[in-house]
Amino acid sequence: MQKKNNFTHVVFGNSLASLVATLSLAKSKKNKILLINPKNFWGGHFNPIKLDRNEFDVGMFLFEFTNLTPKKNLKPFKYDNLKFQNSQFFVNSVRSLVNKYFVTKKILPIKIFYKKKFYEDYLISNNISFLKSIKLKKNINQEIREINIKSLKKLKLHSSQKRFSKKFLSKSLNDISILNHGKTFHQNFIEIFCKKTLYCSTKDVVAKFHRVCWLPLYYPETIKDELINKSKLKLFEFEYPLNELGSTITKKLVNNIKKKKNILINYDLENISFRLNNKFLFFNDKKILKKNFVFGSDLTDFKKFKNIKINDNFKKSSMGIIFITTDKKNLKKKFSIINFIDSEISFYRVVNQSSLDLNKKKIKISIEFNLDYLNYLSKSKNLKIDSMIFKNLKDIKIFHNINKLEYKVRIFKDIYMKPNKANLNTYNKNYRNVLKFMSKKNLIGPAAGFYKSSFNDQVIQGAKFEK
Repeated sequence: MQKKNNFTHVVFGNSLASLVATLSLAKSKKNKILLINPKNFWGGHFNPIKLDRNEFDVGMFLFEFTNLTPKKNLKPFKYDNLKFQNSQFFVNSVRSLVNKYFVTKKILPIKIFYKKKFYEDYLISNNISFLKSIKLKKNINQEIREINIKSLKKLKLHSSQKRFSKKFLSKSLNDISILNHGKTFHQNFIEIFCKKTLYCSTKDVVAKFHRVCWLPLYYPETIKDELINKSKLKLFEFEYPLNELGSTITKKLVNNIKKKKNILINYDLENISFRLNNKFLFFNDKKILKKNFVFGSDLTDFKKFKNIKINDNFKKSSMGIIFITTDKKNLKKKFSIINFIDSEISFYRVVNQSSLDLNKKKIKISIEFNLDYLNYLSKSKNLKIDSMIFKNLKDIKIFHNINKLEYKVRIFKDIYMKPNKANLNTYNKNYRNVLKFMSKKNLIGPAAGFYKSSFNDQVIQGAKFEK
């Protein structure tokens, strides 16, 4: 660190939001920024993982620039941490930042694999056309017709009210989904995928945070219209960099920061003490105005501040990924992403990370799974992860020869905080304790709110500091 305190701002955190905030502040030459990294790596989920000579995204990485609402796109300074799904109104700003670093193209439509067939994806693509082609169509149609939509709206339990109704914070995803989708749709297309991703029931998921496990909440009338061919549903489109990994945007941001003369990065957290009071942040014997302190790390990192009470007792899920390389010619089916709905398939997603790579002869594939779910399926203490997953790969026939796949298995322990009521309450208590010392505007990334750390959210949270 510099001996003389000549910093106007301190940004604390290794998150994507911290990086964007640092660069936003650095655009004013009057500002001198100290960026403190408490982790010794950058970007979390949004940073590539290196295996041997190859780099991979950590699972699915997509850019989504779609705004399906009639509202105009807003400027970043209007972003509000506490507003649910607020980032959808800022997609032009997200696109602008991404396109500084990448040329992006639309990927192939995402698919689901259900009952040994491929269909259009309903999970994140807003496409429920598959309902017209499945045996359960009659049951779903009958249950949807029995739903009293007027009553749902009056009780503020209709899916359209999830951004505003407090009942979506008090009710489980199980309750809300059955009320809006009917039991057949819920049990076959919501409950199963939740168990595969988080290894928990939708009864344990707070309805408002259904997107944590990539699960939708459709309006009942939307499903009804789809089944009678009157759907007006707008679909989401996703983009990805041409000939690059999406997650390398983190490396590009860090490289940009290192070029700036008015930014200093510090990794030596062990030799820094922190304290906040009414006006100032103190780090060792130095101080800056508290309003110029931006915190972009997990709230549990406030434990480094002696006068702030933090509880880090959270229930989490672990994610496993098999990273595969193989010859392009070995790919039997062209795809971008496939989500697997069937309960007997051990993994929940396969991602073709080379779907827009036009140059290389080798392709990179990632297979995501929940280790607890694999144990549940195998009913064996001596589980061989690769053999079980490769058996499923043989059945779904996306490769010509699975014996020609080179792979590495990685388990990411406790990577997802479960979106249950207990975790939400613990997070909110921590957040309230932090707000006694910090402005909500200066809490970004994982500190911005319970699951307010999507890619789009983090970009806007950082971009709002540009004057």
